[in-house]
Amino acid sequence: MLDFFDFCSEMLCVADHRGFFTRVNSAWTRNLGWSEEELTSRPYIEFVHPDDVEATLREATLLQTDSYETVHFQNRYRSKDGSYRWLAWQAKAKPDTGELLATARDVTDEHNQLEALRASEERFRSLATHAPIGIAQADRKGRLFYVNQQLCEMVGVRSDELLSDRWRKIVHEDDFAEMRQVWLPRLQAGERMPGREFRLTHRDGSLRWASCSIAPVEDSEGRPDGWIAIVQDIHGRKTFEHRLDAIFDQAPIGIAAIDSRTGRFLELNPRYAEILGRTQQEALQLDFQTVTHPDDLQEDLDQMALLVSGRIEQFRMEKRYLQADGAVRWVNLIVVPLWQPGEAPKQHLAIVEDITKRKLAEETLQTREAQLAGMLDNSSNVVYLKDRSGRYLLTNLRFQELFGKPESEIVGATDVEIFGAETARIFQDSDAKVWRDQAPHDFEETVSQEDGLHTYRSVKFPVKDQRGRMLAIGGISTDITDLTTAYADLAAKERLLRNLIDVQEREKQFICYEFHDGLVQYAAGSLMTLESLSTQQLSEKCATTINRVVADLRRGIEDGRRVIRGIRPTVLDDIGIRAALEDLIDQLPAAEIAVEFDFDPAVGRLNKTLEATIYRVVQEAVHNARKHSGSNRLRIALMQVDAEVEIVVQDFGCGFDVERSRKTGFGLLGVNERVRLLNGRCRIHSEAGIGTTITVRLPLAVADAVA
Repeated sequence: MLDFFDFCSEMLCVADHRGFFTRVNSAWTRNLGWSEEELTSRPYIEFVHPDDVEATLREATLLQTDSYETVHFQNRYRSKDGSYRWLAWQAKAKPDTGELLATARDVTDEHNQLEALRASEERFRSLATHAPIGIAQADRKGRLFYVNQQLCEMVGVRSDELLSDRWRKIVHEDDFAEMRQVWLPRLQAGERMPGREFRLTHRDGSLRWASCSIAPVEDSEGRPDGWIAIVQDIHGRKTFEHRLDAIFDQAPIGIAAIDSRTGRFLELNPRYAEILGRTQQEALQLDFQTVTHPDDLQEDLDQMALLVSGRIEQFRMEKRYLQADGAVRWVNLIVVPLWQPGEAPKQHLAIVEDITKRKLAEETLQTREAQLAGMLDNSSNVVYLKDRSGRYLLTNLRFQELFGKPESEIVGATDVEIFGAETARIFQDSDAKVWRDQAPHDFEETVSQEDGLHTYRSVKFPVKDQRGRMLAIGGISTDITDLTTAYADLAAKERLLRNLIDVQEREKQFICYEFHDGLVQYAAGSLMTLESLSTQQLSEKCATTINRVVADLRRGIEDGRRVIRGIRPTVLDDIGIRAALEDLIDQLPAAEIAVEFDFDPAVGRLNKTLEATIYRVVQEAVHNARKHSGSNRLRIALMQVDAEVEIVVQDFGCGFDVERSRKTGFGLLGVNERVRLLNGRCRIHSEAGIGTTITVRLPLAVADAVA
């Protein structure tokens, strides 16, 4: 008995009712390092881990009850080196003495393994519960026996529905066929299946993309005993990828992945290929050096060298591509590396925007600017641009030459600083009108120059942006000093011409009155005297002579009166234009030409100048119609239209070339000149075989002083 107690491999002990070991065997020393004296000299509870004291005392109390049954429990015991070891106890009390008999077995390794298993299970349970992934476990035949809630939520079904083999129905049929034919045999062979993508059918009928990584689970002998699957919802990512693919294919800009070492195109979208003027397959056989314009290649290579060396993070440049047909396309290029810091440069991303139209527009704009600058600098006009504060923004060479200042002294200066306050005030007033009306205006402005005063005709206009906001005022000023002088001379000559016409009309009037009251009256008196002799007895010879003289006098008087009417009818001055025109019509042979005369009663007596001009216009028109038209009908109309009087003379004859007659016909020239001097308008319309219409409009407000 003694030998068995001392040499038993398990730790044996006897304890009294005070809580002290009375005997321990040598296994205690082997397992915990304590000697028998150390163990029996102190209460055994002092060796127990503090967290296990309460439970140990409870078990000891239970042993001393009337049942005297064997008690099994575990606690941690402190060893000599200070560590704690797990002990599995079997204890029982002796009924007669109350002593406790117990065996203890060191189960530390078993306990640690169990705790590790529990911790592993707890971690798995926590992962399965909280991780945003689906988890499923199956046996080696593919039958599910565990799924977590996240996997159920992916497809909108309960866990019991998945475990009841419904999972075969929620996998897309094409993907399920691959699972059965490819996945399952490989899993049964113990292979891992990382990152396989497939589609799940949601309860609502929609498809959702998922990624599944499957690993085999082995039994204690290392044989496949099932598998565990980690399922991740990648529907958002796949949708994004599809959108990226769509963007890549349909993007209005070119996108390409390029080998940074060789420059070869690895992948590019249709727009990039279009910019290169090639198909995608053709472009993938090329490198960017081949399609880059020779004049731009070195800059591109220099920038790539800086990018590869890490001295720049990316670069942007404008460059030209040569298309297959030799055409040139301008692009805005952005190059971004596709390697991480510290990695060897392998690929980079090139993004190109076709800017050919913009570059052509810029070139056109530059050409136009150069042309405009040439026109401005070679123009004899003064051209300038001023801002709202009146400061010059731009001037041409003519401006600088006239006022003896270089552009550097003019730009930024005001009119006051250049011309002085008095002259500047004139310019400021006209500028203010353009700013106020936001519209162009014409002005006459006088400027003092070295050779005296000069008059300029200035056209000033608003310069606006694309939104219609006025930014500046532009001006083009033409020196009209000589023209003004010429206009003044012309006006003086016109006044002289009017006076000459007036004097001529007055002289005609004087001649007509002198001729009518003198010679014609004397001839009429002589006629009456001779006619009185016809009642007396005269010789036949004398009577014949008197009759001949009477006839001659009558013809002479009639011719004199006709001449007077042709020069200036006295009826025009005595009665007015209507009577004068009727008298003119009466002189026309009725058998030769029929005249329709329309007279507006609103037209009363007019001033002498206006009536004389109307008479001369009608007289010349009637004369030309009789002489050249061959028409047997005339229409003459005189009417008032607003503040004007309108004269219309129309024939129905052969017509004529108006432009040619304007240059060679003195009659028409005279009509036009008379009408112009009175600020009137004359329009002549003629068609071959239809006739001619002369329409004249004269303002009623004509000063009599002209006549």
